[in-house]
Amino acid sequence: MFTKNLRGLTVIVALSALVSVAMTASVVAADEIKVNGDLLRGKLKAVTASSIEFLTDYGDGTLSIPLDKVESITSDTEFYFVHGDDGATTGRVLAIRDGNFIVGQDEATATVIEAGSVHDVYDAAKMEGRTGWLRRATALWHGTFDVGYGITKSTTDTTSVSAGFTLDRKKKPSRVTAAASYRYGTQKTKDDDPATDDGKETTENEIKGMIRGEYDLIPRLYWYGSQDAEYDEIESLSYRLVPKTGLGYRFWESDNGLFQLEAGGAYVYENFFGNDDDGYFSIAFGKLLEWKLPWFGSEFSWRTDYLPAVDDWGDYLVRSDAALLVPMISWLKFKIGVSETYDSSPADGTDKNTLSTTAGLAAVY
Repeated sequence: MFTKNLRGLTVIVALSALVSVAMTASVVAADEIKVNGDLLRGKLKAVTASSIEFLTDYGDGTLSIPLDKVESITSDTEFYFVHGDDGATTGRVLAIRDGNFIVGQDEATATVIEAGSVHDVYDAAKMEGRTGWLRRATALWHGTFDVGYGITKSTTDTTSVSAGFTLDRKKKPSRVTAAASYRYGTQKTKDDDPATDDGKETTENEIKGMIRGEYDLIPRLYWYGSQDAEYDEIESLSYRLVPKTGLGYRFWESDNGLFQLEAGGAYVYENFFGNDDDGYFSIAFGKLLEWKLPWFGSEFSWRTDYLPAVDDWGDYLVRSDAALLVPMISWLKFKIGVSETYDSSPADGTDKNTLSTTAGLAAVY
């Protein structure tokens, strides 16, 4: 009996020791950050050019802490900094001093990185492995590829499919964006002969493409230039070309999004089926809102441009695109999009307004 009790006591002591070691290891592994004299413990989740994202041990949610509020920092997490003209540095964030990141394994050999020169920061673990070279080579690029499909079986059968991509490269003081999309939809009533497609009507057949560049002249003020093109069978539009350029101003810009307005000049050229065409010089007004919503890491974007003719403000084009992205897993999001175009001088027999919606999945890089 004594031997059994002794064995039982030994097991209990051993388990207690393991638990104690585990708890001690957990405490040691915790990251620390000092803000306004308060020492916070938790996990350093992310680093940006203007803030630290920190998940505390004693609460839910991530704190976004401005760099100038950080008095000291201790973390074992390594980050990959893309900075300067062609700089890339990997290491732990050892300190933040006078607007500079001190990055490395120890301060004696650390690299000093000016916060204003940082283009992007990644978890260093994601830059390794089989695809690490690709991630490093495209570190300045971000993109989404989305697909959507819809089908309705009723008195009228409708089918629609959409696909698109957006690529964005931001390297201070410039930004380049390229995007393209395609939409196709049909409908057919139950009375139509199923042996033929004569009763199937095309409701959507549209292709859009765009390339745009921005260059910061001074903080908040930037120059932009863009070229976009569009084909729309339903609107009898063979193609629409809109080159434009001008100046813009960012009224709000932070890690959570931006809001900017712009104005400049453009030329709108439209060629319709039958070789009818319309072209005019235009004043170009534009707006862009990008906002990281406080719910589930969702993102909202809304771009609008207004293009009235210089010699006749009654002849104009208004285009607006909005999208909501809701995360599902780290690289996959659910997307809801709305696109609207209003052409005051459309092709004969077509509507002035075109409104389309889509819902689908978006892969994020």
